[in-house]
Amino acid sequence: MASNQDHPTAVIAQQVRALRKRDGLTAEQLAARMREQGVPFDKTVVANLETGRRRFVTVQELFALAEVFDVFPVHLLVPPDSPDDDSYQVTPDGPVSTLHRVRQWIRGQSPLRGFDDAARTIRHFSRVPRDEAEAFLLRDIGRGLSRVVPTGSDRDHRDDDDVTGVDDDGRR
Repeated sequence: MASNQDHPTAVIAQQVRALRKRDGLTAEQLAARMREQGVPFDKTVVANLETGRRRFVTVQELFALAEVFDVFPVHLLVPPDSPDDDSYQVTPDGPVSTLHRVRQWIRGQSPLRGFDDAARTIRHFSRVPRDEAEAFLLRDIGRGLSRVVPTGSDRDHRDDDDVTGVDDDGRR
């Protein structure tokens, strides 16, 4: 379970230990699977990670661990079975947030500090591929807008990029 005393590497270490036990793997077997992924691990690296003596995990290692354990990388960083309102310290001096908020941030669904700051939200979504941003807007924001924006036959069905004022059937 994550707490505000845990840093991301500690959370990853907890998850690695739990998943290794779940899968019945020894430290040497996990290290061998990591080497099959092209990541130079040995049982000492596994032991040092799990006991907190190793204070970092590279992105390459994170991805390989996720592949070895058949989990999404987000679930190594944010335990899926912990309460959403548990605290999580993302960086040593950065904001403490909830597991729910951190999970959304990692998935690209929300800025870490939420939608309170419009400029920060625009910066976050300015680098999101258009199809992902549109899906987000339709799924999450669209729920709130559905009470305001007409649907069905009442709605104008012109394409967003149609500046001619002509609908899909050639009518104005």
